[in-house]
Amino acid sequence: MRLGGMAGAYRRRRKKGLTRQGQGALPAPDLGRRQFRVLGPTGCGWLYLVLDVWSRRVVGWAMRPDARAELVVDALGMALWRRKPAPGLVHHSDRGSQYTSL
Repeated sequence: MRLGGMAGAYRRRRKKGLTRQGQGALPAPDLGRRQFRVLGPTGCGWLYLVLDVWSRRVVGWAMRPDARAELVVDALGMALWRRKPAPGLVHHSDRGSQYTSL
């Protein structure tokens, strides 16, 4: 492999997760009752997707090298711009730090 300029894939040491709810944050009820799972890293930073559960489409997305609140704000902004939802929209989140930060 070395002669061919290749290297084996390796996992980085796992850092503490970013999804940490704020101490004073009150969680919203989970109206969607959905379970999501991560399939793997992007390799280019953080990718945030907004899914429309009814149509099963990705309606908003954003990528950043860090997982700051702007990542979520940009993806949600795109989803709202594209779908123009009627009043009464239900939004499910993982209650991560991006949602409970100032």
